[in-house]
Amino acid sequence: MDDTDMKDVAIVDGQLEEASVSTEAITAPQSQAELIVSLTNLINANLAEITNIERDLSSQKEMIDSVLDNDATYKEHAEKAKEAARVKSNTKKEIFKRPDVKHVVEKLTELKDNLSDTREELSNYIQEYATASGQNYFEAEDGSIQEIVYVAKLRKKAA
Repeated sequence: MDDTDMKDVAIVDGQLEEASVSTEAITAPQSQAELIVSLTNLINANLAEITNIERDLSSQKEMIDSVLDNDATYKEHAEKAKEAARVKSNTKKEIFKRPDVKHVVEKLTELKDNLSDTREELSNYIQEYATASGQNYFEAEDGSIQEIVYVAKLRKKAA
């Protein structure tokens, strides 16, 4: 298999089928418009594949859950585990109500919120730094060089 072809494996009616997917559109010189069209097609193909995989995962999970639900020993153990988890949760809640522990729990929550906010601020600063400097790395105070990495995700746009 060369660098311009990838094997795409799909499960159809319980059989593995391989389809060749060309990536030449990305590697060949293109105009900006052609590149955008190619990337749009690849993104849509990946979104469709993710949907298919998620559907297959759901189907397989349902089969596993059905097998487990029909096993008496598993059901008995699951009930015991559920009861133990309930007791553990109630015990934890009671301990967290104690004044000496309540203070620590509140501090932990505050620190987690602070960390989340600080990470979000850092992300914004890094984006501004990369845009302003044109660099994709940052040298920290300790002299370590850190690469600026972006993680792109798609989410449905709010109406």
